[in-house]
Amino acid sequence: CQYSKRAKELLNSIKATFKIVEVDTRDDHDELQKALAAISGHNTFPTIFVQDKLLGGWDELEKMHKTGLLTQILKEVQAI
Repeated sequence: CQYSKRAKELLNSIKATFKIVEVDTRDDHDELQKALAAISGHNTFPTIFVQDKLLGGWDELEKMHKTGLLTQILKEVQAI
């Protein structure tokens, strides 16, 4: 997915430590996608969390990056 790729590129560009779960390659992908949709309110990917906090998808990640909020959040959890 182009948005997942962009999210990975953005996180790599700021030297963030992150874990990727490739939902579509898992045996339980249908159940996991439904659970993520219930939590996030949308069924598109990527769905981005920092620890237990939902940040949203690509659009939200990009906005947070542009405002500096993403860097602040990641520093608070020592992910950069």
